[in-house]
Amino acid sequence: MKKSYRTKLREKLDKLWSKVVRTRDRYICQWCQYRRGEEIFPNKRNHAHHIIAKGACGFHGRFMVNNGITLCYYCHIYLIKQKSREFNKFLDKWLLNNGLTYNELECRIKAASKMTTEEMEERCEQLENTLIILETENEGL
Repeated sequence: MKKSYRTKLREKLDKLWSKVVRTRDRYICQWCQYRRGEEIFPNKRNHAHHIIAKGACGFHGRFMVNNGITLCYYCHIYLIKQKSREFNKFLDKWLLNNGLTYNELECRIKAASKMTTEEMEERCEQLENTLIILETENEGL
């Protein structure tokens, strides 16, 4: 079955969002601070994790860069499930260090309405521009 334009756009947004989050965090796991890349774990590169699950936050929240954090494969798959209480405390501290509380993030997401195709296109452009800026900033490091 042929994918609709909107489905293709959502897939593009997912990839862009993930890349922006990982670039912002310099591909460093925010939990263990280890830079596990493809050279160490083939096909297990760092993941962009949604702080508020994408199923619970709609399209606006799904593509908000503030709703993402970089985690290595191990931390994303194992620690979140095994140490969820500890991870939630960590997220609260991480969000505060980034100028946001969990409640503020949740309110921003709940205040957002459904995304039109035009809004999805605009968000794509915003994420592409953000990625260019982040990559430029990271080149100097």
